[in-house]
Amino acid sequence: MRRLALALAFAALGCGASTAPPPEHATETERYRHILMDRVDPNGLAWDPSRRVLYVADDDQAQVMVVSNGVVLAGRPLRDVGGGAGGLVQLGDGSIACARFGTDGDGGIVRLLPDEAVRVVPGLDPSRHRLGVAAWGDLYVAWFSGPHGAWTGGVARVDLATGAETPVLGDLGKVVGVAILDDLLVVSDQTHDSLFACHLPDCADRSLLAMIPAPDLMTASADEVFVGSRAGNVFGVRADGTTRTVASELGGEPRGLAWDAEDRELFVAIHDPGAHPRHLIAIVEVPPLATPDAGVSE
Repeated sequence: MRRLALALAFAALGCGASTAPPPEHATETERYRHILMDRVDPNGLAWDPSRRVLYVADDDQAQVMVVSNGVVLAGRPLRDVGGGAGGLVQLGDGSIACARFGTDGDGGIVRLLPDEAVRVVPGLDPSRHRLGVAAWGDLYVAWFSGPHGAWTGGVARVDLATGAETPVLGDLGKVVGVAILDDLLVVSDQTHDSLFACHLPDCADRSLLAMIPAPDLMTASADEVFVGSRAGNVFGVRADGTTRTVASELGGEPRGLAWDAEDRELFVAIHDPGAHPRHLIAIVEVPPLATPDAGVSE
């Protein structure tokens, strides 16, 4: 009932070894529960497990939708820097960090504070495009810059007070997503159809984790990283590089992801260029990972 109420509310809005991607699923269409997003283009997602609140970044209107118990509490506008609304992550103080992709040198990051205020992180390099964000004590941000088709990027640790960006990973291509699995930082590089990983805090052991076609934004459970592919699938990748398909034939391009550990459900923002301005969020039930003594291989 809780999920049905959530769906109705949205409708009312109108370093391990690398592995190749798993084979595609059978041709029959898989069916997931869908939340209609009318005039909202969902991008980054974040799930607050204590309040059971879903945050949805609206890339069209540069706002963050706040949904609780199936009720849309607010659409909080993002001001002052950047364009659109990218990745979301909840920080230790309860605030939500949102990356702003930016155009013409105005990229940035904003924080949505518990008291409803929206604060810009000062002093950031405005030439960087930012999408993926993750928290491990500090805020880790995926970025890329340069001419179109010749992107260079990496991951930086960001000081929220000063905007100082400490390099963590570099010399990559179009870096879109970042997620953290225990102490393993994982980034998605669309230029190279790859996930790269390293162990925090020094990230001195970077390696290729898995090959994923056009990987996008990510999130993590306790056991694996989930990553959307612009080819239309969502994959789960373990710390040793083992990869499985957790969703396919979603009806568009997966973007932001959010994980509900209590119900083992994955929220997936689906951008469908052919249906604009009407998009979807899919709710995918993710089966547990097979255990070695279960006699099942993935």
